[in-house]
Amino acid sequence: MNDIWFSKFEPYRRMVRKHKPLWNFIPKFIEEFKVNSIIDVGGGIGYARQFVDQYVLFDSNEALITEVKKQEPDINVFIQDFTKADVSFLKNKYDLVLMCAIVEHYGSLYPLLAKALEVESRYVLITFFKGLTKNTLETKWHGKGAEKHKSTLQLFNKESIDDCLSKLNVLDKSMVFTLENNKNYSKRQIFDGILLIDLAQTNNFIERVKNAT
Repeated sequence: MNDIWFSKFEPYRRMVRKHKPLWNFIPKFIEEFKVNSIIDVGGGIGYARQFVDQYVLFDSNEALITEVKKQEPDINVFIQDFTKADVSFLKNKYDLVLMCAIVEHYGSLYPLLAKALEVESRYVLITFFKGLTKNTLETKWHGKGAEKHKSTLQLFNKESIDDCLSKLNVLDKSMVFTLENNKNYSKRQIFDGILLIDLAQTNNFIERVKNAT
């Protein structure tokens, strides 16, 4: 990743700084589980591309992707809604489907996860940047996006996530946990919620994930 170019996209720089524990965890997970290829859904400027050899980006922000293509002309990118994409040509070819801070834009986990499972990757990693707690409805949101996302808060508690996983028959292959956010960045204590699905049925998966946190 070209640091000078990356510095032009301040929202993404803030994202990495604010969610530093998460962006420390992702490359550790990639290394621990020998992830060599990623399908990055809503990946914006393709920050995760630096961690793997094979990379595919799905993002519907055409203006942003145009800028990305100028810097990274060889990047494999699809400007479309992932939930409506034909992913048959990607089946069994990628290790990880990564979705960082994307469920907030959909308001529902089900269509994203259902499409991710069609890819038949080894792993699926989904983050909940606005936090994940047992009583999510009681969480107070601040900032410009609060009103926009208020109606979707109930979708991001563990109970409703487990319900979605059950409907898609992957509950027994999944784990949900939180990472403490960067205290130095915000006065508020925030936790990044992470949903990990082990479709490869990896030996000692939970213990190895804990070692990567």
